[in-house]
Amino acid sequence: MEERDKKQKLKQYVRVDNKELNTIQSENKDRYIERDRERDIDVDTDVVRDENKDRVNTNRYEREAKKEKKRKVKGKKNGCIIAVFLFFAALVVLGFIGAYFIVSSLDDIGADVNRNIEEEYEGDKFEAVIERFESDEFDEKTDADSYNYLALSFLEVERYEEAYEALEKGFQLADTTDIDLMTALYNNMCWSLNGLEKYEEAKEVGKKGLELGDVSTYIYTNYGNSLFSLGEYEEAIEAYLGSVYSVEGHSDYVNSSLGECYYQLGDYNNAIKWFQKYNELYPDEVQSLYDLAWSKAVYEDDYLAGYKHIERILEVGEDISESIQIKAEYLNYFEMYEENISFLEGYSEDIIYGNPYISYELMRSYSFTERNEEGIILGEALVKQGTKELDIWYGLLDLYYNIGDDIKAKKLIEKYIANNSQTYDMLREVASMYSYNFYYDNTEMILEDIVYGKVDIEITNDQWEDTLYEWLYTLDELDDYDRIIEVCKEYVDISQTINIYHFMAEAYYEIGETKVAIDNYIKAIEDDPEGIYVYEDLISVYYFEGEYKMAFKYLEEAISKGLEEETATELWELIEYTINVKPGKQLFDYIRENYMSFQETVEFNKLESEMIIKESLTNADYEKISSIVFGEDIFSYIVYPDEFDYFMELEEEESVSYEWLNSKDLLVRIDFFSAMTDVEILRMFDTIEDTTGTNLIIDLRYNYGGDTDSAYNLLDYLLPNTYLGDWESPIGESYSYYSDGRQYEFNSVTILVDDETASSAEILALGLKELLENTTIIGETTYGKGVGQLGMSHMDHKFGLYVVNAYWTINFININGIGIVPDIELIDGSLDEYIRVAKTNW
Repeated sequence: MEERDKKQKLKQYVRVDNKELNTIQSENKDRYIERDRERDIDVDTDVVRDENKDRVNTNRYEREAKKEKKRKVKGKKNGCIIAVFLFFAALVVLGFIGAYFIVSSLDDIGADVNRNIEEEYEGDKFEAVIERFESDEFDEKTDADSYNYLALSFLEVERYEEAYEALEKGFQLADTTDIDLMTALYNNMCWSLNGLEKYEEAKEVGKKGLELGDVSTYIYTNYGNSLFSLGEYEEAIEAYLGSVYSVEGHSDYVNSSLGECYYQLGDYNNAIKWFQKYNELYPDEVQSLYDLAWSKAVYEDDYLAGYKHIERILEVGEDISESIQIKAEYLNYFEMYEENISFLEGYSEDIIYGNPYISYELMRSYSFTERNEEGIILGEALVKQGTKELDIWYGLLDLYYNIGDDIKAKKLIEKYIANNSQTYDMLREVASMYSYNFYYDNTEMILEDIVYGKVDIEITNDQWEDTLYEWLYTLDELDDYDRIIEVCKEYVDISQTINIYHFMAEAYYEIGETKVAIDNYIKAIEDDPEGIYVYEDLISVYYFEGEYKMAFKYLEEAISKGLEEETATELWELIEYTINVKPGKQLFDYIRENYMSFQETVEFNKLESEMIIKESLTNADYEKISSIVFGEDIFSYIVYPDEFDYFMELEEEESVSYEWLNSKDLLVRIDFFSAMTDVEILRMFDTIEDTTGTNLIIDLRYNYGGDTDSAYNLLDYLLPNTYLGDWESPIGESYSYYSDGRQYEFNSVTILVDDETASSAEILALGLKELLENTTIIGETTYGKGVGQLGMSHMDHKFGLYVVNAYWTINFININGIGIVPDIELIDGSLDEYIRVAKTNW
């Protein structure tokens, strides 16, 4: 299972080995592209509880409501997961009270007709009421009361659009001095707009109803529901409290609504208080028991108390399937997988197969207990039966993923596409499936088709904006920065909710065009002056470019805009430290914190005391430090001031060249790995019309290494979806690398190496040797440098420091001190000889 958990993580970018570790930049990038892509049990308790709560509710709008709305400028989710539940319970309450408002105003209608309508309404025969209104029997259709009653009947059967149309006619005919009627119209209009998910409009209608001065519990309730759906929880609390304490008494379910508001605000004590009130009123109501169970278990850390409520749901719940589902989710959340399997296997197949959520929870338990085959049997049976429930497809994909069967995973996705009608939601779900399994190329194609309207589906502007955002995000996952820039330029004047300039800034920075990146960061701030996350990125870029004063300038501006205090303090201290602390102090602090082989000796302490008080250091000082601190460690070193500028310029040089030997044989020479090497090679691969018919030769002779991340990214381009390796420090920090579903497949791959091939070059050679069958390595045993460095540089004092910080592995193999043994040995051969030998293996 450890390997499965690793698999769930996104690629993590770590610059090691002759490259600065851009920690702050990496963290800020995470904020920019943050997105929940992990479907695992180990997630935030709020998210798990809310997801589970959604499944208790059966209203057809709740499945849509739980899809949180994104803030496009930030890529963060802040929607209302359970919004519709709040007015779902109100449907029944408001229906009966609303009926009172309307029925009381129908005195001019024939008594028999009115009595029939009341009887049918009281008997929940809402369709019959609608039919009666539409029949010749009812001849008072021009009356405002009549249209209000018709709207109420439509609302009861969730025909919100028709209810809205009836209410519009009611407003046109209404006597505006009739406060009772106008309040009923506004209340029901607010209800219908909530049902249509037009929450802003519902909010405005609710306000107008309250301005009439009739303190109605129910107008407060529907108004509160619209506020909740907009994420305005504090305002919703005020509205719900108005409902609770209005002159008409209170709607009992509002206790639960208040609990949800406080829950969303993180005020769990008040949340539990209101959940408890609701539970006291309805001790055997499923929703009441459910809320209290999770509150007790998660926020009072009382699992057993929560479990008692869950068990009670099994006793009193009218829907046995729903009750079983609730307990299964609870057991899985607390990682009681074996107990959940025993619990669910005690029920018939009709129960298990009849509720997709129960099936999914059982599949999930099988997955976490490594009983993958049993889970696959269940999932395949449900798919064969024609289930449309996406969780089942996800669960089965996950199980295929566990056993490493990518072929079945891809076929399953193809089957999903073939067996489901093409709608916007379906295409987005399929894209999500691909993305979940790192098949970003497939994701990109679907999203591009939606944005460009190449598929025959109708989408709203919001959906188009969402898709554009996800497309740009996916292009970022594909490292296709040139395409990001191209798309951003195309839509910069069209998109209304996405900060296009921020995407462009990130892309330009990744391809090394720092000045253009900074210009776009500044435009991004102008486009969204409250976008703190953009400020953080710009501050980081200025810092790593050595423009510390500019970093300070924008930090002060970000603080004035409300930058989080903890972040502001960290950045302020970092920049101030870099500017004001003496170079020797910074250098020795870095060694103490990051050098894997650091040893505190009398000689070290004496040298440190001598160097940290100097205003500046000479070449002789740096040489002395290197000699005493690093000794025989040739992989840790200092770049002296007199060679600093040349070293930084070297980092900017192109590292890749290539030559077509003929129409099918491509020779690629990598001199060293810079931060741009992977981008250069990706651009070149994209120009090849058919890679599968091409023989690829990669010349890594005399390549000492360089940027480790760039080497792992190149492996990503050449390998199928798989685990690559880890970067691990002795103190327990580690980063894992994976390749995604995109792969440039070549007819054959040949690697040329010698005894100087080292570090990142060995990462590439070893990765292809271990994980790609059609790879041949020709040359000498490589250097054997299985360690990586972290680095810092100071632009003002002009020194660089690189210290061995970690071991790297490929497929759990470390070659430090050993090297890579070639498949075919060839020593001191010419390039022509290497190519001749390579051709004998094609």
